[in-house]
Amino acid sequence: MKLKKFTRKLTALASSAVITAGSLSGLAVNTLSGSASDLGLDNYAKLLQYSLYFFDANYCGVGAGEKSHFSWRDDCHTSDVVGGGFHDAGDGIICGLTEGFSASTLGWMYYEYSDQFKKTGTDVHLKDITDEFARFFKRSTTLDGNGNVTNFVYEIGDDGKDHGKWRAPELMDSRGNDETYSTTNGASNVAAQYAAALAQNYINFGNEEDLKYAKALYDFAAKYRTMTYEQSTYSDKSVEDDIAWAAGWLYLATKEQAYLDANSKDTSKTNDWVNDYYYGGVWLGAAIINAEITGNWTAPVNYINSVVNANKDKFYVMNSWGSARHNTLMQTCAMVATKYSEKSGADFSEWCQKQMNMILGDNNANVCLVVGYNDVSATSPHHRAASGLYVDDSWSQWGSWDGNYASVEGSHTLYGALCGGPTSEDFSTFRKLDAKDATSNEVALDYQVGLVGAAAGLYSKFGTGNVVSEIGDGVTVYPSEITIANGGTPAETTTQPQESDIVYGDANSDGKVTLADCVAVLQYITNSEKYSLTDIQKKSADVDGAGGITGNDALVIQQYDSGKVTSLPIKA
Repeated sequence: MKLKKFTRKLTALASSAVITAGSLSGLAVNTLSGSASDLGLDNYAKLLQYSLYFFDANYCGVGAGEKSHFSWRDDCHTSDVVGGGFHDAGDGIICGLTEGFSASTLGWMYYEYSDQFKKTGTDVHLKDITDEFARFFKRSTTLDGNGNVTNFVYEIGDDGKDHGKWRAPELMDSRGNDETYSTTNGASNVAAQYAAALAQNYINFGNEEDLKYAKALYDFAAKYRTMTYEQSTYSDKSVEDDIAWAAGWLYLATKEQAYLDANSKDTSKTNDWVNDYYYGGVWLGAAIINAEITGNWTAPVNYINSVVNANKDKFYVMNSWGSARHNTLMQTCAMVATKYSEKSGADFSEWCQKQMNMILGDNNANVCLVVGYNDVSATSPHHRAASGLYVDDSWSQWGSWDGNYASVEGSHTLYGALCGGPTSEDFSTFRKLDAKDATSNEVALDYQVGLVGAAAGLYSKFGTGNVVSEIGDGVTVYPSEITIANGGTPAETTTQPQESDIVYGDANSDGKVTLADCVAVLQYITNSEKYSLTDIQKKSADVDGAGGITGNDALVIQQYDSGKVTSLPIKA
């Protein structure tokens, strides 16, 4: 794994070495004033680039170190029943509700702004992230022979146990069956979010298996329409909004009228707390997708207008906890409505630009909420791995720590992470140097996707700024981003299986090599139509060195499980 990381660094260095005088002449000139230029207020290309790197800090499971572009992350929680996915926040748990919401928001943004991701070279990074989500969702889901969901995992890790530790995930205890939470007839909100994300991944990148699982999970959610409360870290108000959200995406994937009917029917309802788009209520997102399909923008535009008109000259704070999260998610929705201004009749770009300016440092406290983005950036997010602090079970180290990363030897910069923000319109309520203050400095998947969405929307509208070839210590910048930074053109995003996707012997894509994989191979040989394997699964199953999938592959996997064979694949 470390060798592969080293090779990746060499590739990035090679990409960065192609600067020419001609390429420099094509770089945009920033016309802002000196102070605004230093803050990078309109460098939306760079902001989009940075916004994706938070996910690299939160990879989980076998291969996490290889997948992450942060040198300080490595494999963790390698014994999880379902491997992979992303940690929820600055902790080590995997929460299905925010996992699904974050994945489906990222997929939505690529659907809306694929050209902008490609133009900045960030499409490769985005695809790596959404593919990881998709793999995890499929591994979490058990289908019967008829393709129906019989069980799926909606959460991994006990939040009480997890939050009772402050240390990097690599140093956390293993988790077993007792910390794997699944259901046979509930968590419909989570199932619907998984379905939405998988349908988007099919639309965006064409993996047929993603659509198969999306349909199955949607059917499961629509059948039971039930929330599950056992070990559900986040509260939700309804399953109907999630089902409407998924239905809209399945209509776009299949053009089947029944999905549009479900989307149109359910988007007429409202949440009993707030209609903002966030993990606990996706009515606004579902209504926007409905508007894109039907052309009727009245409901979403009216709601966004009500927020904008009430917050014209001040920072929008929907909730004092995670204010920047809700702010950027509102920007995300407002910029999508703006994209379709000819039909929606709305242009919220000036409002969103002002809100983002405040987030990036144009505020009364002169503080930027995006870590590592400029000279006034937040420095101490509430994130165990990045902090570098090891707290033993006595918590004595926590008590003596001032919360400032600068006082911890071995701390890391969590580049691109969006911190929670001020508790009010007054940015002086943000505690820049105190990671112990989770209200100010919480970072999480569902916070981050708002920044991605807002940055993509603003870049689509204004087209300003440039990606960079170097971010900082401990970061291996994606070669495609380096190429763009140096004036080049990246290769087209591929939809073919990558070597990093393959775990040899893992024929059922559950992240492990067991006798269950032998069964998957034998079933495929017996009836490949009924027991199909994806391209990745076929590559994973072909382990005997002979080429093609045969009963001998099943035998080799069995020998590996028993210890007789120690590595896969066998060399021919």
